[in-house]
Amino acid sequence: TSIWIVSFVINELKRNERFQMKNVITAGVSYGKNKPSRDQMYIMLTPIVQELQQLEYGRYFNLKALNNNLEPLRIFLLAACLDKPAQAIVQNLGEPIGAYGCGRCELVEDLVLFLITSRISF
Repeated sequence: TSIWIVSFVINELKRNERFQMKNVITAGVSYGKNKPSRDQMYIMLTPIVQELQQLEYGRYFNLKALNNNLEPLRIFLLAACLDKPAQAIVQNLGEPIGAYGCGRCELVEDLVLFLITSRISF
């Protein structure tokens, strides 16, 4: 059995409040016998990505702290925390044990050779 949860926290909350269940936003859940396929993950993440893009443009929210005034806010996704199998599916990378399976340390590019004419020391 496999369960994959997409959740968000609000970075501007104090650290001791940020991860309390009342402040965690659950955006999606995938449950099944196996991990979701890339197609299933694409279907699940597409509406989440679209909503995040709309939040970047800005929306109006009633803010209790400001006497329920309607205020425009722009909201941005700052980071994602994924294990390697999830990163491979979400970022459409190769499997973690395969070639170019790391989104941080390997980039698929052409090798460029150049002549070094001077030595630089730091």
